[in-house]
Amino acid sequence: MKRLFFFFLAAAIFALPFIKNKKEKAMERNCNKLKYEKSPYLLQHKDNPVCWYPWGKEAFEKAKKEDKPIFLSIGYSSCYWCHVMEKDSFEDKEVAEFLNKHFISIKVDREERPDVDSVYMDAVTALTGRGGWPLSVFLTPDLKPFWGGTFFYKKDFLHILHSIAEAWQKKREELVNNAKVLTKAINKEVASASTPSLTLSLFKQAAKERLSYVDWEWGGFGNAPKFPPSVYFNYLLSSSFINNDKEVEKALRITLDKMALGGIFDHLGGGFHRYSTDRYWLVPHFEKMLYDNALLLTVYSKAYLLFKDKFYLAIARETANFLLNTMRTRGGAFISAIDAGDVGKEGEYYTWSYEELRHCLSEEEIKLAEEVYNISTRGNFEGKNILYFKTKEQWARANTEEFLRIKGKLLKCRESKEHPRIDDKVLTNWNSLAISGLLSFYRATGEKNYYLAAKKAAKFILDKSFKKGRLYHRWRENETK
Repeated sequence: MKRLFFFFLAAAIFALPFIKNKKEKAMERNCNKLKYEKSPYLLQHKDNPVCWYPWGKEAFEKAKKEDKPIFLSIGYSSCYWCHVMEKDSFEDKEVAEFLNKHFISIKVDREERPDVDSVYMDAVTALTGRGGWPLSVFLTPDLKPFWGGTFFYKKDFLHILHSIAEAWQKKREELVNNAKVLTKAINKEVASASTPSLTLSLFKQAAKERLSYVDWEWGGFGNAPKFPPSVYFNYLLSSSFINNDKEVEKALRITLDKMALGGIFDHLGGGFHRYSTDRYWLVPHFEKMLYDNALLLTVYSKAYLLFKDKFYLAIARETANFLLNTMRTRGGAFISAIDAGDVGKEGEYYTWSYEELRHCLSEEEIKLAEEVYNISTRGNFEGKNILYFKTKEQWARANTEEFLRIKGKLLKCRESKEHPRIDDKVLTNWNSLAISGLLSFYRATGEKNYYLAAKKAAKFILDKSFKKGRLYHRWRENETK
């Protein structure tokens, strides 16, 4: 009996570390509050060992009660570098333990809370001269920013965390004063901002200033990375029409042509990627955003009406069909974004190795694809091929009956690849842009199905997001916010 007692005692002692380890893991899971959220971005972080809180009263009160600084991380679901920082830092036990001990950590989806993102983006831009996502900001418990940056690898991030935790203990007054000065400066800048009266003279002057940044060879403004300048496009289209300005027209047409021919446009499934990493609109950052495609649908539809170029109408049509076929929900509204791909697999869905092409096409078809899509055994992106056109003549060949069969085969092969993740939340403002884009295309073509699609999306927003006289920003899984 005595021997049996010691056996069970030894077994219990031996099991203690395992029980403790299991208990610690359970506590880690319980301290992460993101599992109760609806945002796809926040849900991506629900299993991190970091004790994440959503933006809200619970986190703010905890920071005050425990007298800890806040670490605020802002991103969005299709942000590639957000995924990299998660994998490198937020899934790491060492980083998580230090964050959990010394900080209150808050995660924000910038698409769900653009107001919060805007405030702290201004702060980081004021501190560092640049911004971006993921946005990493350190705040006092009363939400005033005192230090920030964007993406950090684990080694640098840990060094920053240790430095700030030490400064919070030994130089807190200095940090708090920095926060007050920064907040005051931002508030002053916002208060002093004014909107001048819009005159024809000012309209012309603004267009002239914008033209000084044009890349006259490849289009767009400035050097790489290049974002589709959708807002400027709309303004310059108006300027070209009102002033009959040929220089503005030239800048517009170079940019519209190069973007539509380049790899930033998906020549199989339609739609534009987020931005180009190079000057040539060739290698994109592969995520696709609703607002980019909605705005560019409007731009190409207007460009067709203004310049009567059927190439622009064709690009507008492909973009409109991409929205309807790929980004539309069953209820008729539109999802927010399509991811670029997993960490280490960016763009895998959209790019082609020569071997993949051989599995999809015959030798004769590959030869034709080489002539039209500019593919090669070497590739143009990490050994793979991004499909693109050098000229409008190549684009025209790709739209012949013979080549459309090749395109159909490639689409079928692409469907067998792992699809990028989607962010299926419905944002009122981005859906409004999509509705406007579809109506612009309807105005250009008179094709009623695009008008009906716009009407259905508007009905969804009014039915789901307009309640008791209030229009809500986000809808997902029957929750408005």
